[in-house]
Amino acid sequence: MMPLGAKGSTTGPNGSETGFNNTDTNGNPIAPISNDMTNFGWEYVWHCHILSHEEMDMMRPISVSAPRTLPDASVVSFTRPTSDVLLSWTDGTPVTMTDPTTWGNAKNEIGYKIERAPIVNGTLGAYVQFATTLANVTTYTDVTAGTGEYAYRVTAWNAAGNTVSAPIFTAPTTPTITAQDPASGATGVAANVQPSVTFNEPVTGVSDTTFTLKQGTTAVPASVTYNTTTQTATLVPTAALTADKPYTLSLTTAIKSVSGGSLAATSWGFITGPSPTVTTTNPVDGATGVGLGTVNKRTPMSATFSEAVTGLPATAASTPNFTLKLGTAIIGSKVTYNAKTRVATLTPDAPLVGDSTYTLSLGSAITDVAGNLLAAKTWTFITGPAPVVTARTPAVNATRVSRTANITATFSEAVTGLPGTAAASANFTIKRTSTGAAVTSVVSYSSLTRVATLNPTGTLRANTQYTVTLSSGIKDTAGNLLTPVTWNFTTGN
Repeated sequence: MMPLGAKGSTTGPNGSETGFNNTDTNGNPIAPISNDMTNFGWEYVWHCHILSHEEMDMMRPISVSAPRTLPDASVVSFTRPTSDVLLSWTDGTPVTMTDPTTWGNAKNEIGYKIERAPIVNGTLGAYVQFATTLANVTTYTDVTAGTGEYAYRVTAWNAAGNTVSAPIFTAPTTPTITAQDPASGATGVAANVQPSVTFNEPVTGVSDTTFTLKQGTTAVPASVTYNTTTQTATLVPTAALTADKPYTLSLTTAIKSVSGGSLAATSWGFITGPSPTVTTTNPVDGATGVGLGTVNKRTPMSATFSEAVTGLPATAASTPNFTLKLGTAIIGSKVTYNAKTRVATLTPDAPLVGDSTYTLSLGSAITDVAGNLLAAKTWTFITGPAPVVTARTPAVNATRVSRTANITATFSEAVTGLPGTAAASANFTIKRTSTGAAVTSVVSYSSLTRVATLNPTGTLRANTQYTVTLSSGIKDTAGNLLTPVTWNFTTGN
């Protein structure tokens, strides 16, 4: 028998008895022999029975060969009704016993090899052959799959070699973005930014056509790289971006997981900086002794910006973007913004309360004309009055002062920063004017009389000028600082 349909072979129709005889030992015909053709997977033996076998010269070697061509690649599919995986694939050269035109194709496969690779957390493992089938068999059930996820491929093979199918995946994972820089809606982005995205699993298809940057409708020239270790794609513009402009980043569905699942197409925008900043404020942060204002003339407060901004009223009106609070209570006020000077001014509706801490706030809804947000800013100040010295001894520039006299200062209101019992204090000192040498002394403060007393520990030098200093470490109970006070006196004999 020759391979079905091999060139040069002759045979009758399948099942024919023509040309076949079967006899008993006496030469009498018995049951006829039918020509039943069987596919043995491209492995055949030609065996000839000729009368007078013993005449060996009648037996001649006959060489039979067929052209060798790689089989067609199969297209694989699967179903998974339970825990099994039912594979099926196409046969590029199917053989049908009743159709001689399908016999003897040089691409006919000898059989199929079935390989499987595990998919763990989106990562494809190594393929391992775990099964085979004969030619023309185009199904196989993997009963060992369980609940695992796998990639399969089927290799058709014959004497010419192997043809491997494209893989199929039992569960193509869909990649997602776990981090992106700049974030969607980011403002104040640096002009030298190199945008990046990180995926939840390894991906393929990252390029400068699947990860793009545009300013408006104009594509920004850039190169794109993908780090397989960190699963991060980075876009590097060929030049610095333009300041105060909106940009759009886009990723396409051509980016896929290794198991074939496509990323959902996505786009997001950001705005390049610089962001507006506050260059000066009045009062400054931490200011003390701020005026209360009067019924007829309020105390204005202001902030100056680094560039033109929006989000503040051009005519006097209240706004949540520039507010004044006393504790948690919002103080009624009106705000105006001068676009020419870039100054916003807040004017309270009523005089402020003395010796109180107020908070001014500028909100992040204030933006520059490009849309970059102001970083929210708050600062505080304390209203006056600040404490002052209402009396002192010795008097300013007094002469012939007793060398054992104490020095005193009386304040307009209760103060802190001075010891209640005699002790050295850096906030109330005496020095020789000529040399600056400090005179050892102790200080005590009476909260009842609001008088501070400095007592030198020794007798002062005769006919010598001394300088007394009260520092700004002295403040009232609200926190208003004393303006530093100094005066001189001269001792007598």
